[in-house]
Amino acid sequence: MIYLRPDILMAIAVAACLGAALAAAASAWWWGKRLETVSKRLGKSEAAFQTTGQQLLQARKQVQELKLELAAKPKTPSVPAPRQTVEQAMAERARLEAELARQDLGEDLVVRRDRGNNGFADTQVIAGIHG
Repeated sequence: MIYLRPDILMAIAVAACLGAALAAAASAWWWGKRLETVSKRLGKSEAAFQTTGQQLLQARKQVQELKLELAAKPKTPSVPAPRQTVEQAMAERARLEAELARQDLGEDLVVRRDRGNNGFADTQVIAGIHG
């Protein structure tokens, strides 16, 4: 067995205690920084959670107000009633055509039946012309 002098044993014990204290201080510093970072993230998350909760409450209030407003309005049909029936439109068209035929507007202003809706004759295909 090896026997060490007491002063060397005391020096080793003091060095071990200083090393342990230094390791504990470094560990406390490192874990303190980590804890501070996590604490900041948690604070931001809680703030975002509260903001989201407030927005949710506001949205629920708005939905409730809209439901009450919609319930207070009288029921209206979703499809508006036509202004006139097909028969009325056909009668109006016939009346306008008859009135146009009675007027002497000249040949250029009267829409003729042999012309298209735009007042010009339809395009005719000429046979024998190849492009």
